Amino acid sequence: MTKKKISFNNFLKGLLYDNTSMAEYSLYVADYFEQKEYIKLFGEYEAKENNGEEVDDDEIYQMYLKMLESIKRQYPTLYKKMDKYIDENY
Repeated sequence: MTKKKISFNNFLKGLLYDNTSMAEYSLYVADYFEQKEYIKLFGEYEAKENNGEEVDDDEIYQMYLKMLESIKRQYPTLYKKMDKYIDENY
């Protein structure tokens, strides 16, 4: 199944959706930037949440920060735009 990638502007708008868990939010970012290792990891956390299991948001957040470092190295321009968008809109 091939998924059509959304535009960067639509991706940014999706960052502001408040009704998501930390796992779901992190998975959204990982998916857009094709971070395969993190897609699997955050997908597992999201599945646990969906099954009513406890997850540690602090642990997920620490992994999210590590992923951001990877994104920053791989996509410096998009990372800066994303960071600026979050700063201006949150």
